[in-house]
Amino acid sequence: MSYAFGHLIFAWIIAKGYEILSKKKLSHLTWLFILFGAILPDIDFLINWIFNLHIHRTFTHSILFVVVISLLIYAFMRIFKSKSSAKDLALAIGIGIILHLLIDLLAAPGINLLWPWNLYISYFSVGYYSTEMLLAMSSTYESVRAALNRAILDMGFGVLWLFFLWYRRRIKF
Repeated sequence: MSYAFGHLIFAWIIAKGYEILSKKKLSHLTWLFILFGAILPDIDFLINWIFNLHIHRTFTHSILFVVVISLLIYAFMRIFKSKSSAKDLALAIGIGIILHLLIDLLAAPGINLLWPWNLYISYFSVGYYSTEMLLAMSSTYESVRAALNRAILDMGFGVLWLFFLWYRRRIKF
C-alpha cells in the first residue's frame, strides 16, 4: 500500500512519461486533475476518521467510483468550460484514480474493485472479506508495524521528490 506521496509520485512519473513519449505538453489544469485523482480515493480515510465508518478500500477504490467521479467532473466542467476541455479533465481525473488503484492492488487483501460485492482483488489474490474480517486483519501488531514502516517510506519518497523538484529549480523554498 502506498500513501499520498507514493501515489502522487507514481502518477507524476506516468504522466511525465506520457508527455515525453507523446511529445505533448499537459496543461497545468490537466496536471492538477491527474494528481488530485491520484490521491482522491483515500478520502475514505477522512470519512473513517470523522464518522467512524470502516469503508477504506471499498466504494472509493472501485471501478464505479472512477466512472461516477469522471462523469461528475465532466458535467461540472461542461457548465464552466468547453466540451473538449470537460472531456480532457474528466479523463485526467479518471486516469489519476486508476493509477491510485493500480498501486493499491499491490497490498493484501487488495481493493474492492467491483464494489458493492465484497470481492477484494490484488495482483496476488482474490477473496471475499467481511468488514469484521478486514478490521481484525488490520489491527494486529504486525499490520500496524508494517503500516508505520510504509508511512515512513512514503515520507522518505516525498522528501526525495521535493528535493528533486528543488534541485531542478521547479520549486523554491
